[in-house]
Amino acid sequence: MGIIRNFINIEGITLEDDLLKNENGHTTIYSDTEALFFPKVKIKSIYEVIMSIDISSHRSIKTPIGRIIVLDGVKRYKIMYTQDGELDRMFIVNHESPFNTFIESPVDFEDIWSIDIHIIDAYFSLINKESIYGHFLLLLDINYETLSSPFSKEFDSSSQDNVLIKGTPIKNMLKELTISESHEEDCSIDPLLDLDEEIL
Repeated sequence: MGIIRNFINIEGITLEDDLLKNENGHTTIYSDTEALFFPKVKIKSIYEVIMSIDISSHRSIKTPIGRIIVLDGVKRYKIMYTQDGELDRMFIVNHESPFNTFIESPVDFEDIWSIDIHIIDAYFSLINKESIYGHFLLLLDINYETLSSPFSKEFDSSSQDNVLIKGTPIKNMLKELTISESHEEDCSIDPLLDLDEEIL
């Protein structure tokens, strides 16, 4: 069972538990819309949409403002629907469309290890009997070897004040505190003075 959106069952949405945290790269949220046209069918209602997106190629472009990763792929649909006069019969139509997007990389890198694309939300609506509107929320997960990768640098153990984060030593703002030996405080109390005796 998929996720219900607008009374349509949608298969292909990645579950939240399957969205892994990116440790060496970055993640980008991408929104996309598409109008699907089917001139040879007469859609009365949509029952289910099964969709997937596959990345077929990528390329990196170096610009004055940083690296741009361009992605090319294909978006695939299998749509189950009903037609007028066919209440007890389900029809299926398959559709493919090109997919392209790009990602701005905040850092320079040497090699891309992996590119994963996840559909984290989708919405479909029937425009008319021959066309369907679709909106998608995508999560692009890029993993790459940065020029300052922690795997290519050694940590200077002689410095107690530095830590290594993603290959870049930075000043540790949390200084190590030295705790001296504890000493018991003198809790003795002076005897109370006799005020009458002092006045006399």
